[in-house]
Amino acid sequence: MSTAHDAWVRRALRLPPTLALEPGTLATAEKWLFVFLPFGLATRRASRLLRLAGTFEGRALIFDRYVQRTLALFELRYDEAVDFALRWFEPVETWRVYEQVEHTGMEVMRTAHALGLRNFAQVREAFFSRGAPLQRRELVQLLVAEGVVRNVAELAWAGKERDTLGYSYAPVDADEIQRLRGIVRCLLAHGVAREQVAAILRFPLSSMAPDALEANIGVLEAAGTFEVAAVLAQVGDRLWRTPTPTWRFIVDVLDARTPQDLAKFRALLDCHHDLSVDLAQELKLHCAGLDELAGCQRLLAGLDPQRDDAASFVAHVRRLTRAPHSLNANQLARSEAYLKGGDSLPPFLQVLQDHGLGDAASVTEFQRCFRQLTAAGLDRALKTLEAVAVEEPLPQRVDWVLQAGKSGYFHVYDYLIETFRLQGLMPLQQILPLGSLGIAFLRCLIEDRRLDSLKAVRDWYRDAVGIVGYRGDSSYDAADKLLFDDAFDRNHFGLLASNQRAVHGIVHTRIQRSLGTWPWQAEEVEKEAYREASRLLGAQMRTELLPALAKILKSTGGVILESLFEDEGDQPLDLERKLTCLTPLLAELVAGGGPSGTTLTAMQLDAIAVVYRSPQEFIRTKWHEVRGHESHLQGLVLRQSYEMAWRHARRRLRRDLDSVGFHALRRAAQFSENFRDYPNMFTACQRLSPKQLRQNALGASLDTLALHLGSLLALAREDGTVSRWIREGFDELTAMEQGSLGAFQRVGELVDLFAVVLPDALDAHADAFIERLPENDAAHWASRLGPSVPELEGRALLRAVVSRTRAKLLPLHLAWARRQFKLYEQEEDASRRAQLMSGVVSKHPAAYFAKQAAGLCTAGNLRMWEEERHCHLVVFDPQMQRMVGMAMLYVQQIPELDSHRLSLVIRGINPTEEMLASHDTRSIVESFFDAAVLVAQDNNLACVAFPAPSGAHIMSNRDAVEKDLKKRYVARAPVQPRAEGVGRNALRHAPERVAAKFYAYEQGSEGVDALYVIWRPSETIPEIPPAASASEAQANAWA
Repeated sequence: MSTAHDAWVRRALRLPPTLALEPGTLATAEKWLFVFLPFGLATRRASRLLRLAGTFEGRALIFDRYVQRTLALFELRYDEAVDFALRWFEPVETWRVYEQVEHTGMEVMRTAHALGLRNFAQVREAFFSRGAPLQRRELVQLLVAEGVVRNVAELAWAGKERDTLGYSYAPVDADEIQRLRGIVRCLLAHGVAREQVAAILRFPLSSMAPDALEANIGVLEAAGTFEVAAVLAQVGDRLWRTPTPTWRFIVDVLDARTPQDLAKFRALLDCHHDLSVDLAQELKLHCAGLDELAGCQRLLAGLDPQRDDAASFVAHVRRLTRAPHSLNANQLARSEAYLKGGDSLPPFLQVLQDHGLGDAASVTEFQRCFRQLTAAGLDRALKTLEAVAVEEPLPQRVDWVLQAGKSGYFHVYDYLIETFRLQGLMPLQQILPLGSLGIAFLRCLIEDRRLDSLKAVRDWYRDAVGIVGYRGDSSYDAADKLLFDDAFDRNHFGLLASNQRAVHGIVHTRIQRSLGTWPWQAEEVEKEAYREASRLLGAQMRTELLPALAKILKSTGGVILESLFEDEGDQPLDLERKLTCLTPLLAELVAGGGPSGTTLTAMQLDAIAVVYRSPQEFIRTKWHEVRGHESHLQGLVLRQSYEMAWRHARRRLRRDLDSVGFHALRRAAQFSENFRDYPNMFTACQRLSPKQLRQNALGASLDTLALHLGSLLALAREDGTVSRWIREGFDELTAMEQGSLGAFQRVGELVDLFAVVLPDALDAHADAFIERLPENDAAHWASRLGPSVPELEGRALLRAVVSRTRAKLLPLHLAWARRQFKLYEQEEDASRRAQLMSGVVSKHPAAYFAKQAAGLCTAGNLRMWEEERHCHLVVFDPQMQRMVGMAMLYVQQIPELDSHRLSLVIRGINPTEEMLASHDTRSIVESFFDAAVLVAQDNNLACVAFPAPSGAHIMSNRDAVEKDLKKRYVARAPVQPRAEGVGRNALRHAPERVAAKFYAYEQGSEGVDALYVIWRPSETIPEIPPAASASEAQANAWA
């Protein structure tokens, strides 16, 4: 290199003349010497050399020629961050630190240096200890650049509350940075403290709107009484997220004049549509101050003048607040359904007034019925109540009105009331499930079968197989009574409705053959003549069918098929021949077999439709596609059937449940649900009384402690189960018929709530909830919950009072719930403890339609059926000769379960709705698992497993089955995998969770990533005593 060129390079790179551009022998020796000296000496030498250059490019040249090999044996990329670190930070002990610097970024390094950091441990602590991705450091850099954060200690301001408020970790774009910068500068310009400005990073960047912030602050400044910092502390990012018209509405129309006033309208500040000034002015006439007005903000937010009829809404406010109803502000705040009722509200209120229920308390309580019942339905229900002289508390009467009105079977209720001379609300609740049976059916029971008391009818109903879901007609003729008698004598009502439809179809077909089809184009006179002729001929034909129907019922075990009466032109009916064919056909179908030909006869189609509860047209269109897959099971050893015992859920309620207690739970849920909407803590706690928790307090009960329980529910609401109870669980429970299986199961879940769920939820969420409260709010809530604790204040005081509250309330409520549960007693008739079903593993064409009968969304999915790994476990009731449930089995290689042998996966456990309603869920699930284990044992399979439940309901379409699986299996699976050979005899009690890919539909569709193993070859099916149902075991555990 020439001297002139050398000088030009030195000037360009700003290198000193004393440093050679190419290291000589001595410099090279020195470089290799430092490779073997302590790393700190090498970094000091590097720092000294790099400072000789005045440009980054010059330092890069020095690094390459003099430094690189002294710091790392491998290539270290020299970038601006490494350059900055070597010159301005303290030496480090290993070259790997500089590898981390490469990924840190120059801006972070400059920001750290500006904050006074000089070593990399401090940088890691300040910037990388919070778990946020690297991109988010740009936000901290902005705060440093804008002078918000000036030292290391102040970095904590930017991270405060990030985890609890759902901080977004998405990459930051230039527009978001610009908008954030605008927000920061605006807040600083209006005197907001630096710490408060830094804390805005807890809000989503997507909401940052500096222009809206300027406009909203302008509204506040125009009012003249606001400090921006105080408002920001109260409403957070609503200061820029809420539209300016909404701010103007709250300040100018509602007259909010302090930051505390604004905070009362947080729910309204979340509103982004226009607000009604007329409604606000009307509400101000009826609210005694800003607190009551804030309590009505749901009404203000719920009315969109661009979408809703504002005039009608305001008119309904006037109607409800004037005599005779005279709702106060608190009651009006809970009347949104009424106010949006349009033309339906006046007649509804008139019915209440006509029945002496026009007062404010009654109108408020009956709002639950408003969207469910018409005015006519309400009037009918109230007349029925008055007829039996009901004197129970109003909430219980409203419960009955709501249930009875939704069902609409008032003519049936009237018949039962008159027949049994019922009085009081309890018998009215007991007859609710009987309404769907119809008057004709009940007359057969009461008048023909001599069930001459309500108790006798209800006892029969509990024992009647297949009666749930039956819908009876208003009248029966001789044919209907024949079918009824057959079902009654067999105690199997599952076929009664289909038999009645079959007889109707037979008669209808014959009428059309005789009279022709309906005369659509004829005059009304001719149509009326056709109706009358059809009625007379139909009655005659139904009478003529009686001998044949009786013979068919006896021969087929209670099954009527339309195809038995196909005359095929004018040929005489050969009933004997057809019955000879039908009886073995039904037997084949119930054994999981049936026809397999290319076409189906009318009788075969009819029989499959009845046994598999599927429309004939669906069977006909799918038949040719579902044939020909029987060979898929040839490699398996299968039993003729797998006996499955489904235990009847027979529980008798010894006396009525404590309805007052259940309504107290509803009040608690309402309090907790509305807690966050109260304008301030004073209003929220107004009705709380601390005297109930005094040590010598007398008469404390569920009713007097309802709001105390509501406070605990509010603290634990983040828990999913507690939240579901608050939203709907208590309401559903009070609306259920007390003696039903559903009520029994829900009361059992209530025991779990107070024994396990609520205590755990309070442990997990109460502290975090309390920590977010201001000290003065916490102190006030504590003062209303119970007596004060000396030497404690604010949040510490609330924690202590909450601890004392739960210590008193949870045992009280748990004992009460257990008493309600024990009111259900197991009936003693051992012969009815279990009903034997027959399970069959099948891939015969007819078995495909089990999916349709079970109501699965995959009923039309043929690709699943075509896979060799897939088959159906179909369950039949041998007496009723119908399918009553199914599951899907998959026999396939799953390497994560076993690298050599096939495994069996079971999913889609779906009993029919009526069987689930009358049988114990646990016994159903266990019987399916037992059958699957037998299949696996007989075929030397590696294991039996089921897939992890997902949102697609791959384990069951029945909520009760899914809940049972999650509670008894998924929740008990150990977090850590078992050691080989350890605990293998406990898989049915605590299954093994294995990470494995499994496709629940056809291969490649609806994949899950985990399976729960419930059996391996060393397992045995657990012995379950026939007399010990799951519900009994649960009851014993809770005794």
